[in-house]
Amino acid sequence: MSHNININTKNYLPEQADGGQRDRKLKKACKDFESLLTYQLLRSMRKTIDKCDLMHGGQGEEIYQSLFDMEISKNMADLGPNSLAKLLYDQLKGHVSPSQGQEAGGTKAAGDSPSPERTKDPVK
Repeated sequence: MSHNININTKNYLPEQADGGQRDRKLKKACKDFESLLTYQLLRSMRKTIDKCDLMHGGQGEEIYQSLFDMEISKNMADLGPNSLAKLLYDQLKGHVSPSQGQEAGGTKAAGDSPSPERTKDPVK
């Protein structure tokens, strides 16, 4: 059973945008995705720690902690050469670049690959 997912890049990266603008938008989208994922990880990790009744500040502390986690995750995104944002960007730049011969509707199937070894779906 083969599943083919279509991504409409036209909604996110308009055709009238020049190559540099498309590139900046893709880099920002990848960095934002890494930031969101990091924020969710921090939130999940904080839930595993018991709160001390002596120092618990109530709802104000929870709001501050959430804002703090958001800011940390933004600063952590795209750090280093092997960051998730960089890896995603390198993987996706061929799918949104106009020189790669996008299909007429601006869509590119997520499963499409130039390599012939990806002809079968590994999940059955």
